[in-house]
Amino acid sequence: MPHKKTVMLIGSGGREHAIAWKLSQSPLLEKTIVLPGSDGIAALPKTSCKTETDFLKAAQEIKPDLVIIGPEQPLAEGLTDLLEENGFTVFGPTQAAAQLESSKIFSKDFMRDEEIPTARFAACNDFDTAQDIIQNWDASKGFVVKADTLAAGKGVVVTDSRDEALKTAKDFMVNPACTVKTERLLLEEKLTGKEVSAFAVCDGTDFLTLGYAYMSSLPLAELAQPHLDRVTLDTGESSSVAVLDNFDITYITRSRSKRLLMFGIHVGTRLPACTT
Repeated sequence: MPHKKTVMLIGSGGREHAIAWKLSQSPLLEKTIVLPGSDGIAALPKTSCKTETDFLKAAQEIKPDLVIIGPEQPLAEGLTDLLEENGFTVFGPTQAAAQLESSKIFSKDFMRDEEIPTARFAACNDFDTAQDIIQNWDASKGFVVKADTLAAGKGVVVTDSRDEALKTAKDFMVNPACTVKTERLLLEEKLTGKEVSAFAVCDGTDFLTLGYAYMSSLPLAELAQPHLDRVTLDTGESSSVAVLDNFDITYITRSRSKRLLMFGIHVGTRLPACTT
């Protein structure tokens, strides 16, 4: 009979609740201990919660077979590296790989360097630079202003107004009353259309797809139309994209760094130029 596993899960939100719920269904699971968890998570079978902020200390006490890290912040701070250095098996990117999420500018530079299609962008290292770039930005392309840091979903403003883009840059970079604070800023052109996200897990060498999510910024009337199966990129090239139940990942790019892997998908790159 296989040895049943103990899992330590870090986090307390809906993502961690879903993970704990799925883990509880596994016949290979002995128990899941969630730090800090929630009342809802604690009600799941084979699941308990523990209030502990020293995750290394908790892991040394629990001795889990696997640690799963849900939230972005501890990943960005290098928790995976710390636990692996102390002999624990961890599901979660290293601090280096987590930069794809924790730094918008790092992510865009990575896509540019690996030739993954992405919206035109500019990186700003200070407010004066951001102000100058926004003043000279082609307003017909729209403005997407992003704080180059984790901001709990509040660090992005999408607008067609140059004045609003300037105000956002000032708020994010120099306004002490603003809750979003960043030293660097990313400016992108606005893209309008359909978006598909591909989810996968990888170990730096191999990957396994988990599924896909679809969203759109198009009017509801257009969403009622059949899915387009071809999109035209800024380069003028076309790439086939099937519907969600038979989706084709058109780019799989592995960086030179051992544990960085990223998927670039042609969908949504420039939908106004779509052709059937």
